[in-house]
Amino acid sequence: MGTEVRWKRGNAARFYFGDFRFTSQETGKDMAKAEAATGHPWASFVLGAINPSNSNVRYNLLQYANTEMYGFYLQDDFKVSQKLTLNLGLRYEYEGGLWDPENRLPQRLDLTDPIPGMQAAIDPLVPADVKAKLAESSGQTSCLYNGAFYFTADGNRRKTDMDRNGFMPRIGAAWRVSDQSVIRAGYGRFVVPSSLANSERDTLGEIDLGGFTPTTQVPSVQAGIPRAYLSNPFPWGWIRSPEKVTADTPTWAAP
Repeated sequence: MGTEVRWKRGNAARFYFGDFRFTSQETGKDMAKAEAATGHPWASFVLGAINPSNSNVRYNLLQYANTEMYGFYLQDDFKVSQKLTLNLGLRYEYEGGLWDPENRLPQRLDLTDPIPGMQAAIDPLVPADVKAKLAESSGQTSCLYNGAFYFTADGNRRKTDMDRNGFMPRIGAAWRVSDQSVIRAGYGRFVVPSSLANSERDTLGEIDLGGFTPTTQVPSVQAGIPRAYLSNPFPWGWIRSPEKVTADTPTWAAP
């Protein structure tokens, strides 16, 4: 018999570097499409004109992938007869879900929970003819602004609800056929740790932190003129990570 306890503590980050793309579109005859005959990626690079497709930067944070695992096992041989020996055992493991001391882990989406302030901000912008069509088809004069997204919070810090039924039986049998031959058979149930089932890279700095690791896209081409250059790829700035979500932070205000 034996026991096992693992506590994972630490911090990690796998940083993502900026990605700027240059194509023939920016120097081609028709900027609405890529034309290799009239444009060239090197020419676009020399001009510093960035193609907005997949050109972006991402804000990365130092992450804390904390979790714990507890387990025990007991196992022994039972000689039923001179020919039959049974090996019976039981293992149990429990691993808590990942948790972040700053409560930045996305946890769940509630499609029945209304989002405060969203209806007041969006509904006045909906044209009257659209509202009329909506009332005609569904009997409602406005859309449903539901779907609040929840992050972990004090008192509910685990990213996922963990299964506490991690029992793993072990059954083995050895049948002595003769002095030179034995037939053996066995059965066992194994539980994959959640940190491996989700992604083995979660604990290496690649946890999904939702809006806390925002990506800023390069602005698109407007009226055939690029709006992003190497000298100023993000003329309107970039999206920054919000502050820590606390227990009194409205869930709808979280990213």
